[in-house]
Amino acid sequence: MPFRLQPCSFSLFRSQASSQATPAAAAARGYASVLNTTPAPNSTGPVEELPLRLQAIKLYKELHRLGRDYPDPKYDFNKRLRRAFEKNAKVTDPAQLKKQLELGEHIKKEVMALISLKKFRHLRRTYHANEGPR
Repeated sequence: MPFRLQPCSFSLFRSQASSQATPAAAAARGYASVLNTTPAPNSTGPVEELPLRLQAIKLYKELHRLGRDYPDPKYDFNKRLRRAFEKNAKVTDPAQLKKQLELGEHIKKEVMALISLKKFRHLRRTYHANEGPR
């Protein structure tokens, strides 16, 4: 006779998993603002804008990643980036935070443009070495 598994109930595991998935449990762990799925009054979907602190962290990560490819290694972009974020770490006014985030987004676009220009110039030198500058 072949071995057969007997059906069993995993209600113990289900009850633990379902209790952790509730919004109250998420709020108790401090994730309520991130996991908020209620739509804003004038929005079309359930996605809301991230809190300012998380926007700043996201911007820092993006800029730090871009800093690895910064064209001038002597400039030490990531060190300056860290100092700038540390200098503004105590800012609590939401209007000023939004202004700083907009400035950071502008810097991100500028750095991306510098990196693109560096790559373009490298490719141009590689494939069109005998041509002069345009």
